[in-house]
Amino acid sequence: MSRRRRRAKTDRLDGEILLRTLMAYTRGEPHVCAMVHVPSAEEEDQRRISRERKTLIGERVTHVNRIKGLLYSQGVSGYEPLHRDRRKHLNELKTGDGRDLPVHLKRQISRELDRLELLLEHIKSVEADRSKFLLSQVKQTKEPQLEMLLAIKGIGAEVATIPWTEALYRHFDNRRQIASYAGLAPTPWQSGSIDREQGVSKAGNPRLRVMLVQTAWLWLRHQPNSALSGTHTSQSRSPKEIDDRGPGTETARGTLEIRNLRRPDGGCHHLELSLSSESFRNLPEPDQFWQIQADEPRVRMANRRFARMVSSS
Repeated sequence: MSRRRRRAKTDRLDGEILLRTLMAYTRGEPHVCAMVHVPSAEEEDQRRISRERKTLIGERVTHVNRIKGLLYSQGVSGYEPLHRDRRKHLNELKTGDGRDLPVHLKRQISRELDRLELLLEHIKSVEADRSKFLLSQVKQTKEPQLEMLLAIKGIGAEVATIPWTEALYRHFDNRRQIASYAGLAPTPWQSGSIDREQGVSKAGNPRLRVMLVQTAWLWLRHQPNSALSGTHTSQSRSPKEIDDRGPGTETARGTLEIRNLRRPDGGCHHLELSLSSESFRNLPEPDQFWQIQADEPRVRMANRRFARMVSSS
């Protein structure tokens, strides 16, 4: 059949296609279509808090960049419009050649500061509404998901609000469904000898995906020696990348188990590392890379930090 042929489209044909798709779904074919979980009017309204804050933050960035651009055109740098002494510092600024700021430029920047200060007040108001919303949800919700999320060290109000309003209003059976809903599902490209990963699908809720990615980067940045950081860096390296490092790569066999624990007093989550089978022997030096060969997935890599973590446990 030629791909260039003209395709007929009428309401009758569209209705027949939808009817056949629905009949296939009712017969038990789960992949022909996906049913949409429509949030209620109240759940949709709760999302406006985090979405409005994001809009205000974008407008704040615009005003700050505009003020800095106006000053940079006069050879002035280092001025921070978000500091409390912004107006006092504005009166003390000099141009690049030592002159006072032009009168109309200073008035324009002053009006920009007026709009910026109004935005800052709006952001404070939205954040206050967000705090009240989280407090009310903790008291009203029978299930402790939100309370457990806020109990994790490093999780603040903004990070907790977005998954609660964007995703956790509905039920998910497992973590894979959450990742797919956020657009973090893998997209393999495999045919014959070709086997590579194209990255995440990005077919999902963009607000939830951005929050999860940024939270993961903050974890790696501020807790590089944690067990989760070691697992991430170990899975992100290919066997060829480790082998190309030169001599000093050693192999150890064993079973690695990471369990999610919770303190009895209701504190933050911890990660326990337990090693079964024989204990690891002939650990490499701290400046050497270590290759761990496991059953599933077959080969996993661990870098220097992960080797230190295991050797100290």
